[in-house]
Amino acid sequence: MIGAGLIRRLRARLRDESGASIVELAVVLPLFLLILFALLDFGRFAFQYVLAQKGMQDAVRIAVVRAPVCGRDGSDNPPLPLINMRADPDGNEPLGQKCSEDDVCVAPDDVVCSLAAPEGAGQATADEIWEEHIAPLMPPGTTRDNIRITYSFDPALGFLGGPYRPMVRAEIVDLEFEFVTPLSAIGNLAARANDGSDLGGTAGFFSMEASMPAEDLANGDDL
Repeated sequence: MIGAGLIRRLRARLRDESGASIVELAVVLPLFLLILFALLDFGRFAFQYVLAQKGMQDAVRIAVVRAPVCGRDGSDNPPLPLINMRADPDGNEPLGQKCSEDDVCVAPDDVVCSLAAPEGAGQATADEIWEEHIAPLMPPGTTRDNIRITYSFDPALGFLGGPYRPMVRAEIVDLEFEFVTPLSAIGNLAARANDGSDLGGTAGFFSMEASMPAEDLANGDDL
């Protein structure tokens, strides 16, 4: 019968597995490549993270013994003092008293700047940090604007009338890391939830920092 013959031909067609391997490969291969490149991506990210952390340690080691990058150049930054001034002009605390005792010293505002071409003595410090020490260690795309130096008052580091010794911090800020795979775009899509932000193959690099107390800030005879 015609119906029985048609059914037999359909069953034979369904049992025919020619070309199945190609279909399976087409399904599995993209997933395999995605996992492979994801491993390479995160390996690159981890490698750059270690180098960048080393770079911040080198940057702060130079910053604590050189002239300040900013705060002594007459820019818009608050001035970085040379000595610890008396907080109460009418006070009678003896010179040499620790700043941590009864807040006897003026607490200056933080002085914050990047390595992007400061003027005056700070330019030499910025050039030394960037060109001689950390530029080869930074992730691709890093500029001087991504490296921030902060000078913060710490009462435990000084005494009344003595040289101003801030806590110096070097950190990486506002840096994007470029991924090869689309995993970052997927993560951005989940995080930004259709807010119109760029969903490209980049993700924010870790904000990392290293801090040390200043040693002399190259004050020399200025004191």
